[in-house]
Amino acid sequence: MSELDGLVGIYGAIDQVARNDEESRAEVSRLLPLYRDPGLHWYDDFQTWLRGSRREVVDPGEPLFPQLEPALRELAKVDPRGRMQARRLFALAVAARAFPKMRKRRSKLGALAAGALRTGRLVDSEESAQALLELLADEETLPNLDGSGPQDLSAWWKHLIETAHSADLISDTTGLFPRPCSGRLVTVPGVAGPVAALKTEFVTEEIDFEAATRFIDPANWQRCMPHFWCDMTELGRGRLPGMHLYREVVSTDCASKVGARFEAETELEFNFQWIPETATVANAQAAVADYQLAYGRPALLDLICVDEGSLVVARLGPGPKRLLITTTKRIQFSFPFSSKAIASIMCALGYADVVGDLLYCAASNAGVPDAGTEFPAAPPTAPAPGAAPRCAGRTSPCSPCGGGPHIAGQLVQDMASVWARVLREGATAVGRGTRRSGTGTRT
Repeated sequence: MSELDGLVGIYGAIDQVARNDEESRAEVSRLLPLYRDPGLHWYDDFQTWLRGSRREVVDPGEPLFPQLEPALRELAKVDPRGRMQARRLFALAVAARAFPKMRKRRSKLGALAAGALRTGRLVDSEESAQALLELLADEETLPNLDGSGPQDLSAWWKHLIETAHSADLISDTTGLFPRPCSGRLVTVPGVAGPVAALKTEFVTEEIDFEAATRFIDPANWQRCMPHFWCDMTELGRGRLPGMHLYREVVSTDCASKVGARFEAETELEFNFQWIPETATVANAQAAVADYQLAYGRPALLDLICVDEGSLVVARLGPGPKRLLITTTKRIQFSFPFSSKAIASIMCALGYADVVGDLLYCAASNAGVPDAGTEFPAAPPTAPAPGAAPRCAGRTSPCSPCGGGPHIAGQLVQDMASVWARVLREGATAVGRGTRRSGTGTRT
């Protein structure tokens, strides 16, 4: 079992108990507000979908991911690194609301949860692990159900981490901000169907602008997030000038070539630019990465139908620090999950937590010369040769393959004007990028 498999198993157990118990759902919704919808339930469909996509025969009576107790037991054997520390803490904080026995020191669940915290990178003693678990389950600092908006929960997380650090329960807070699962579901104009569009914003003064921009290139994603991004290799130029083509492989167990419970592969086209247009990082106000599925995707048997979004690092002042980092992410799978179910799956997988991983990589590499990669803003001089869609003439559970050519030059102009306006208005975030997957149209 991988660490991520264990976390997905914990979130699955939370979903199942919330489905069957109104009081548990109300408690869970205090940290995961999507559960205020009494119809939200995703885990059973998620496992059914993955069983159907696996090559080997899977016993339908056996859970794909570990159940709560085995998940906690296995996590105790794995030392979390990078953002996985924050994700483990948050998952246990939610689980403590769903399973009240976890809050009792002498209970089996309480002992297993404390064991999952008693690792070298979190705490190294049983007493400290118990104290940290009690802090995660503390009711006094958690906002009331009716007031637990995004800002309330961010303040709760900040207080939680600062309290744990001041009590020497956590030795290092690097990578613990922002709060996991902090993306909020937003409406995408003109888009119907089960597509989750999430937006995450975070202001930081921990890293400077140049250091942050060196980790925008998705070539860094595999190095920063090896627990989920198994491959993010640049394949060359995209179909039009300004596009960079990448192969993306994501999985809950990158070390296992055949046993991963979730694995998906696709290709993405990226555009990069400074805002305003400038040749030097010193004069830029923001750096933007904008991506969508490559032409020819989704292909036959692809699990990912829509994968697009943007990553923006913007200055909030004249100095090198105080940055606003904003991500937007649209995702659709080949199973008709609801938007809230997709958002819940993305929370469990950490799919939309690029902000947290970027901040961790930049902060942990502070002072390391040339850490990351130089921001790839300069476009290629000519488009790559055209090619027929790989899935032409075949059917797919997703929408029709390929869609149509992209308008890269116009896209760059649109992104520049959008973010120039954003910066003039005080770096207020926009809801999404300027492209729809495979349509060549703008919103």
